[in-house]
Amino acid sequence: MEKIFTLIFTLSTLFAIAQKKQTITYYDINSREIKNTTDTLYSKTVTENGNNKYKIIEIYNNGKIKFEATMKGIKPNLHYLGRYISYNKNGNKQTILNFSKNGLKGNAYFFYPNGNLKEHRIFLKRDKKTKENHKPQNYKIMQIVDSLGNAFLDGKGNGRFSKTLNNGDTESGKYLKGFKTGLWKSYNAELNENYEDEYFKNKFIKGKTIQSDGIILNYTELQTDPIFAGGQENFEKFLQNNSNYSITSRKTNNNQGRIYLSFVVERTGELANFKVIKGVSAYIVDAEALRIMKSSPNWIPGKQRGKSVRVNYGVPIFFSLKQ
Repeated sequence: MEKIFTLIFTLSTLFAIAQKKQTITYYDINSREIKNTTDTLYSKTVTENGNNKYKIIEIYNNGKIKFEATMKGIKPNLHYLGRYISYNKNGNKQTILNFSKNGLKGNAYFFYPNGNLKEHRIFLKRDKKTKENHKPQNYKIMQIVDSLGNAFLDGKGNGRFSKTLNNGDTESGKYLKGFKTGLWKSYNAELNENYEDEYFKNKFIKGKTIQSDGIILNYTELQTDPIFAGGQENFEKFLQNNSNYSITSRKTNNNQGRIYLSFVVERTGELANFKVIKGVSAYIVDAEALRIMKSSPNWIPGKQRGKSVRVNYGVPIFFSLKQ
């Protein structure tokens, strides 16, 4: 009886393994899926492992692994889980990451193409109570190494960092226990501008831009997004007050749904370059969404280091037929 049980158990296990679903797709140099395998840069194999888990392996056309990880969830809402490793085409590791259901966690390593360490980070939990624009980076920097193998920190996140890029940009400052601290200085060669930013335990406190003409701009946020004057509540009122959707849609098939638009908020706050990213009806509902946004008054422009900047922005607009 024991031998029969063992045989049945073994056969059922083999049957379960055989039932695993596997799909293979091919991609070109631009990561576009293709059917012609002669132009393949890499292939992707997805294997279902049960319990909504999927093993992902990508292989370069030279036979070396490009990437391997596990994903979990119900398609299309999948997320990485556990260790994620990517490789250069020469076989050397590119990144080693670790994921939980909430995103990156723990140790993360980044490497140069020759396989030498470039940076070591430790990812932390995000503070959900903090507003997005005020959130500091959610990781500690434990080590930074230049391309020649010179380490800036002590491996525990302490030390002074300094870099100069090929375009002439520079940045320098101090890390303490993995966080930016004190005064950090940087230079933008293209704009001929200097920046001085103050940090405490990686939290940005304040800064100033010193322009090429000597004018100083002070700021308390490194970057702010464009916003409709008066905020989200006023934006929603503007959409409601300017929509002719119900009248227009009754003449069609009562189309409704969420439309995603993109546009540019210029330095002056004017809106331009409107596009429908995902629409409902190309001729009626989408056109109505575009008409409304094109009638929008100027927005408050986005800013970087105290200066208004041109920003690509996007919004969803939901149309619903309610009598």
